[in-house]
Amino acid sequence: METFNVSQIWTKKLSSVKNKIFSDAEMRRKLDYLFSVNGYKTTKKKVLEACAIAAYHQSTDIPVVTFLLSDDARQFKQIAYHHALCWIHDGRNYKKLRPIVPYHKEKLEAFLDRYWDFYGELCEFRENPDSEIAKQLSTKFDQVFSTITGLGLTHLKYQINCSRLTTS
Repeated sequence: METFNVSQIWTKKLSSVKNKIFSDAEMRRKLDYLFSVNGYKTTKKKVLEACAIAAYHQSTDIPVVTFLLSDDARQFKQIAYHHALCWIHDGRNYKKLRPIVPYHKEKLEAFLDRYWDFYGELCEFRENPDSEIAKQLSTKFDQVFSTITGLGLTHLKYQINCSRLTTS
């Protein structure tokens, strides 16, 4: 519940339903009783989402997704053990950076040029796969995502490391 920002007070109140299995309708009735029918709608929604994800992870009928490639929507964060962003959504994080110092602007622009050029090469590779080009792209990936940002570009360095970790 902590991951879903459900307060400790409500988590304690929910202890009566902990480690028990309920249908969706039963769970909603239990929550209506604990929270009142029209009260705490946001908290109830968070609890239901947390319970659904916990049930999914406990399920033995279907395997839990290990890697998930998606946009950056919050609801996907707990589904898989590893979550990666598609290139377009990952690139948006770089666009959010707003360096003020001209040198830092240049570094960011140079990185973004390499980033999108590399993405273009990946798109071409998807159309015409080749084992030799795959090796070259793997090397180029390491070069792009080991960019040294220099002092003062902490956010860019952090974002590059995040991209590297989620796409490796």
